[in-house]
Amino acid sequence: MIVVNSHLTWDPAHDIVKYAQMGYILKETMSELESIKRKRRSEHISVVCVGDFNSRPESSVLQLINRVGTDCINSPELEIEEMTTTKAIVEKLKEDRLKH
Repeated sequence: MIVVNSHLTWDPAHDIVKYAQMGYILKETMSELESIKRKRRSEHISVVCVGDFNSRPESSVLQLINRVGTDCINSPELEIEEMTTTKAIVEKLKEDRLKH
């Protein structure tokens, strides 16, 4: 089992920072999960992500988590490599806000 505990930035005006933080957390968690799967030759490893997300239910952070759901490795909604640049994060946030 992998347990991830986080405390995202507090300021409600910095939604983009929280989104980037969560994107980074998911990217690192997926990397660690794949590494453990290879070492243990197991496909069944639970991941629990907890913490203080400092986010409202309608925030982009929780939308990201909800889209990814329980299958972050195979989620077509999450292209984590694209979250590594600020420009990509800004574009993704704009896209998410237009959808909702």
